[in-house]
Amino acid sequence: MRGVGVAKKDPGNVVRLKVLAPKAAGLPAPASARAPEHERHADDIHPLLEQQLLEAANTDGKLRLRKLLAIITSQYDAFENDRTSFETVMRLASDETTAITEKLERESVTRLQAILDHVKDGIISVDHLGRIESMNRTAERFFGVRQNDVMSELLDTLIPDIAPNGDLARALEEHATAQETTHYDLAAREVVA
Repeated sequence: MRGVGVAKKDPGNVVRLKVLAPKAAGLPAPASARAPEHERHADDIHPLLEQQLLEAANTDGKLRLRKLLAIITSQYDAFENDRTSFETVMRLASDETTAITEKLERESVTRLQAILDHVKDGIISVDHLGRIESMNRTAERFFGVRQNDVMSELLDTLIPDIAPNGDLARALEEHATAQETTHYDLAAREVVA
């Protein structure tokens, strides 16, 4: 196994590579016995760079710069291809995860809607401002409307007396606090729809 040492000072700014014998002092161990990267010293040459320097050196140990640049360029191209491939794999994995998540959400919504549609009580869900987000079939029959027709409408369009002061969001908050529940018991009130 050959190793590389770089001469620090050489007249004429020529880099000379010292091709070292495996047992020479200061030579890193063969690749199979090399210390992991985190255990290498700052003065050690990275194994890939060492290999590239050896490939670019002529038999006298002179570094052929054009050859080294071609080798390094080739390595950069390989890294770029690997990076592009990795990005593609990550994008595909992300797209697949998104598709699976959306499918599971649709299935969950479908199951929940099937359960709600078979409950004898009318159920209407609203957001924090009182806009209708969903309603089951019993509520549709009770109010004589279809869910799609009242989506995003305010709840007080169906239950006008729910917010006597006109502030629906506050009325819902007060009702939830007073009842410790967000259910509005229609059976206890007379509602004209």
